[in-house]
This record gives sequence, C-alpha cells and structure tokens, in this order.
Amino acid sequence: MNSSVIFVSLFSILLLSCSNEEVIQKETNNILPEIVEFSEDDTKLKFITSSKINRNFYSDTILLNGIVLAPPQSIFSVYSLTRGYIDDVRVYQGSRVKKGDILCRIKHPEILTIQQKFLSDYIQLRTDSLEYERQKLLLRDSATSIRTLEMAKNAYFQSLAVFKSQEKLITSLGFNAKNILNGSLYSDVVLLSPSNGVVSSVLINQGSYIESNTLLFTIQNSEHLHIEVFVSPSTYSSLKNIHTIYFKTISDNTLREAEVINISSFVENETKSIVIHCHPKEKSQNLIVGESVSAFAFSDSLSGYLIPRNSLFIFDDKEYIFIQTSNSTFKLIPVQVIKRNSSNFIIDSDQISGYPIVTIGAEILKEAILAEE
Repeated sequence: MNSSVIFVSLFSILLLSCSNEEVIQKETNNILPEIVEFSEDDTKLKFITSSKINRNFYSDTILLNGIVLAPPQSIFSVYSLTRGYIDDVRVYQGSRVKKGDILCRIKHPEILTIQQKFLSDYIQLRTDSLEYERQKLLLRDSATSIRTLEMAKNAYFQSLAVFKSQEKLITSLGFNAKNILNGSLYSDVVLLSPSNGVVSSVLINQGSYIESNTLLFTIQNSEHLHIEVFVSPSTYSSLKNIHTIYFKTISDNTLREAEVINISSFVENETKSIVIHCHPKEKSQNLIVGESVSAFAFSDSLSGYLIPRNSLFIFDDKEYIFIQTSNSTFKLIPVQVIKRNSSNFIIDSDQISGYPIVTIGAEILKEAILAEE
C-alpha cells in the first residue's frame, strides 16, 4: 500500500518536472538574440544600408468639407415702412451695392398725408407751447388758477409726444424734418442700402403694390463671411490645437487660408459631426454664401523617427528595428509605432539616438535573427 503511494507521487513529480521543462524551453525559444554580427568580408553586408535618421515632428493631412456662411449681423433685411407702389427698382439679385445706394422708390398719396400730419402736429405743438408759457406768466401775476396751468401743461406735453412720434416716422422714411417744416415736401420714399454687400434677394417688381412692413430686399455683407467645416468625433483629438485650415470653393479654385476661431465641444445632431468655425485671413469678393468648401488641415505634430515600412520587424506581436553599432554588427531594439501609413511608419525609442537605422536589407537581418533563435 505504501509503495503504491510512493510510486504515484514520484510519477506525479516526474510529470510536473517534464511540464516545467517544456514551459521553460518554450519561453526560451521566444527570446530573440539582440546582436547580429557578420564577418567583415560577408557579401550580405553589400545588401544592407543604414541611415542616420533625426527625430522630427510630423503631421497628418486631414481632409475636411464645409460651407461658406454669413453671420446674422452681416445679413440685412430691407422692409417697407409705408404702403405704396414700387418705382425705379435699381438692383437685381446678385447686384453689388454700397451703403447708401438707392434700391428703389415707393410712391403713394399717403406719403404726402404723413408729411401734412407732421406739419399739423408741429403747429399744434407750437400753439400748446405758447399757451403753456402764457399760463405760467399769468399764474405768476395771480391772474389764473393752478388748475388751468396744469391743463395747459398736460396739453403741451401731449402735443410734444405726438410730434416726436411723427418726427421719428418722418426720419425713418428718409425725410429731412427741417426741409418739411420749411415747406419742401417729398413725393416718394427712397429706400437705401443699409450696408455694403450683395443683394441676395429681390422680392418685388416694378409697379407692384406693397403694404407697410413688407420684406423687399435681402443684402449680405461679404466683408465678414466665415467658413464652417465639419469633422468626425474620431478626428477631433487630432485637430484640437490647429490654428489654420486651407480651403477652396467650388466656383474658385484659389487656395486660401482661414484662421480657426472656435472648435465646437459637442456633436451636432443633424450632421453627427463637430463644427470648426473659421474666418478667412483675406477678404474676397469671390466667396458665395452657401457655397460648398473643400478644405484640409494639418493634425497635431508627432515627435519621432520616420522609417520605411519594411524596416520594421514584428515578432510575438512586438515591434522591432535594427540599428547598426559597427561596420558589421547590428542590434535589434524594441520600438513603439506612433503612426502608420501605406509606406512609412513613425516610431519612437530611447535607444535610437545617434545610431544609423537599417532602412534596406532588414529582411536579411530578420533571417539571421530567426536562424539563431
């Protein structure tokens, strides 16, 4: 009975020992030699090229799409302040105008009525003003009552309020109040452009009748246009520190620069993207509101070494390169790949500095390493 137990125990120990030897052997097999050394006259050296590569800063080019927009303060809506008939339309959609240019005229008998009422209100104000002053003098001589003075005062201030209201209407119509008081009446209302810009819409025709507060024109000031470009949330981290984008419009192939003013901190529901708000660095008359924009920007810089794709050696999911330590000796070192593309890698390692990196013939060294391994 005892001998049987001892046999089983010894057998278990032997199995465990064999298993451990296999694990140790397997782990040993996964350790790569670090050094590859050839004899000075080995012909393989002719097919291996090393180059000193300096650490640099590298950026990606990120393609963007966007649109030309006008801020709300650059869009001017021109309304009629009186009813009447449209006359002398001088602009059309797309016309460039300067502030103060004539857009059209409005004619109606009511325009004369407004001026006549203004004159009537002025006469009433003068009458009530004189009466108020007269009552103040009479009260001083005890020739009138305080009640009568108060009535004159109220009449004066009421007339003043009516006159000021009518004067404001006269001014808003573009009339000179002093000219009207001197007897020079206006036969029509002249609508002027409130800003430099482009007429983006004309909503009336020659001779058409319009009511008061009717929208007639829309004018866009092209001096303050901006660009909005859209990026996916996955690209956002690469563009957080950009200051400039480069863009072209569909109608004009000129490459322009725009300064990044703001990068949105949230994703828009409609586009599922993040908006970058930019201002063109140079003013241009060729930008059209609503026009599509193709743009690009350079991502945040990455510090590292740019090597050809075939210089990298991957083993057990780890990445290595070869550096040359002497004429015929090469060393395998681990690296971190920061960025990949179809032909190059950007890598980093604290063991590279000062040593040439094998850029051609790395496959020869790989074969030698694997043969030794």
